[in-house]
Amino acid sequence: MLTKDIERIGWLSEAVARALRGETVNAIATWLTDSGAPLPVRRVERISGSTSWNRQTIDGLLRNPVLAGMTPHNPGRAKSAKRVDPFAVLQDEHGYPTVNEALAVISYEEFETLQRLLDARTVPQARKGSERQSTSPFLSRVARCDECTVFLCRGTNQKRPVLYCPKCRQTIGRTALDAYLIDRLLSERSEELVGDLDVAEAWARAGHDDKARRAVFLSQLGTLFIRRGVVGRYFDEDRVLLAWSS
Repeated sequence: MLTKDIERIGWLSEAVARALRGETVNAIATWLTDSGAPLPVRRVERISGSTSWNRQTIDGLLRNPVLAGMTPHNPGRAKSAKRVDPFAVLQDEHGYPTVNEALAVISYEEFETLQRLLDARTVPQARKGSERQSTSPFLSRVARCDECTVFLCRGTNQKRPVLYCPKCRQTIGRTALDAYLIDRLLSERSEELVGDLDVAEAWARAGHDDKARRAVFLSQLGTLFIRRGVVGRYFDEDRVLLAWSS
């Protein structure tokens, strides 16, 4: 029979509240470690003597449907599946989740909100610095989403560099996009000036320094928007809305 752990329930409630306020999993792990919060019983059994929380433990706790008084139940889940579906729970005869109010820390609606927040943070910027793959700064805060008007963020998809919108989640591959923009810059703006140099000379002097290249590109750029399109193997230049400065 499941019951609330008196020693740990207060820590768990505060961790959930912090997550619902928008704090990252890493930040919550740091807070729990620095505050000396007791580890989950099963983890203590596995690693005697350790007092450090990690993001995997926090993520698992925050995705556990027991938070909303539900019981995990997914008999069809393959052993190789990477993550348990937090909404795979025991249901009543009408197909609604069976909820034990005595176990619940938050409501079902709050649990839904929590899962959306966690899913929104499964992007490179939400990971530890050591887990991120470095990408070129050439298009850092340069391109905007045509639909949301926010700057596209740098990231990777299957180890390939991409830009993605933090709001609508559209993505576009960087390899072909960077090459396309550089080709247009050098073919359409090569004789324009960057200080005392023309674009062609300034670009040549930049060499392989992507920050210097970005400065040359920005000196000529008016606006750059990326619109949504079918994501596939081939680059679609119609998605790129580029206007040079006058």
